[in-house]
Amino acid sequence: RYGLCCTIPPAVLCIGCRLYLEAQATATKCPLYTPQEDAMLVGCAVLAATAAGIHASILHSMGAMNHVGSTIEPLQSEEMLALFEHKQAAMEKLQTLQADLATT
Repeated sequence: RYGLCCTIPPAVLCIGCRLYLEAQATATKCPLYTPQEDAMLVGCAVLAATAAGIHASILHSMGAMNHVGSTIEPLQSEEMLALFEHKQAAMEKLQTLQADLATT
């Protein structure tokens, strides 16, 4: 099981500001990996290489062209973990209330 969501493997490629990514890593209890290259340029190159027949599929092109730039580990602060667990519990209560309202 990976963090809060068992379907998210630790090798998640993400882009965004560092503070947001640290919060996301801590909330999911999963390390995040940022790409080394510019995502827009790599996306264009992936599609071009696939269309030109250089790689058999988009997934093969992505595997050949994407590289991990840096790793963002979840923060281990007890206060931060308690805050995220509190927010998770509040979100789950709101989801339950929403589901109850939808059935009435």
